[in-house]
Amino acid sequence: MTSARGLITFLIVVAISGRAAAQTAGAPEPPRLGDTGHLTVSAERLFGFDYSSMSTSMNGMEVNSSSGTTFSVLGNPAAGLFTPASFPRVALDGFVARGFSVGAALAVFHYSMSSGTSDQTITGLQITPRVGYLARVTPTLAIWPRAGITYRHLSDDFTSQGTTESSSSFDGLLGSVEAPIVLTVVPRAAITFGPTFDIAFSGRSTSNSPGSSPTTTDEKLTEFGVQFGLLVLL
Repeated sequence: MTSARGLITFLIVVAISGRAAAQTAGAPEPPRLGDTGHLTVSAERLFGFDYSSMSTSMNGMEVNSSSGTTFSVLGNPAAGLFTPASFPRVALDGFVARGFSVGAALAVFHYSMSSGTSDQTITGLQITPRVGYLARVTPTLAIWPRAGITYRHLSDDFTSQGTTESSSSFDGLLGSVEAPIVLTVVPRAAITFGPTFDIAFSGRSTSNSPGSSPTTTDEKLTEFGVQFGLLVLL
């Protein structure tokens, strides 16, 4: 959460600086989103709505299914189904040709909980290489469809009185599509908001407990939502 708040502060400072620069007499015209050779730094999925549907199976037979909705602000690891859209992320995109972008989004998270002599720790990583095309509607309004592949890794450890009771790890790939609307509020700074869609291509979890054989389950996930973020043009 601290890193997310720090990035938001950075974006606000850059936005204020952009406004001051624009007001300086004789200042050169600032670049516009989509211009070739420029980069964007974004704080994405800071808050919004998300619906998730998940099922798990073992040896080809479904063992569990669940669904839920989440409205999150700066993410909440304990809410919803612990799925990708529940977490803020940072992103870097570069425009390699007018309107065409190549980039990646990254989320890293850590969650721990203690109850008496028991402790649970969850850590995770998500990275999404992606490509997109920004279409400018007006000088301050654009739509930026993007598509990519999300790699997701989770590890979950449960201990009691300092002894590991169980541990599990998860690795999966999702197809990720989003189409944010980009509203430039001051030169070089914008608000983003729009639909997101993620669907699992593959997902497998392996659980281990002392004295027993590892168990493996497969996961299917579909989720969609509407998310908000901030963007700075460099």
